[in-house]
Amino acid sequence: MDLSEKIYVWKPIEELAEKVHVYSICNDNKNGLRVILEEDKNITRRVLLDFYGSVRAFRWCDDLIAFHLLESPVEDCKEKGPSSLFKVTNSEYLHWASHSAGFDVTDLKLEHYVIWTEDAVVEILSWAEPKVEFIPIE
Repeated sequence: MDLSEKIYVWKPIEELAEKVHVYSICNDNKNGLRVILEEDKNITRRVLLDFYGSVRAFRWCDDLIAFHLLESPVEDCKEKGPSSLFKVTNSEYLHWASHSAGFDVTDLKLEHYVIWTEDAVVEILSWAEPKVEFIPIE
């Protein structure tokens, strides 16, 4: 891992609970990647992260497999508080994507998003910030 990797708290919605769980992940040719999260203590709503076709790569794994992320401290946790959502700069995943694709990912201005829950880690490389909104539970 590059020592300059930095992890930052990402709070796209201020009212979002600290702890979330992955409810579903759907990736198709029509809508792109959509991640639905459940908040720990809210039974009336879920959280939709809609990447609408901007994703270049994503991976979903057990939290133990993504253990390497723990080696980098969260830069702004004291200011922003605990979270399950993060952005990572100069990450191993960005470097891997750059090497695998044969071009410099900085040209695409990819962002590395991380959803870290108690049992899973979802990492997403996207060239646009997702639309994030609360959706009611039906």
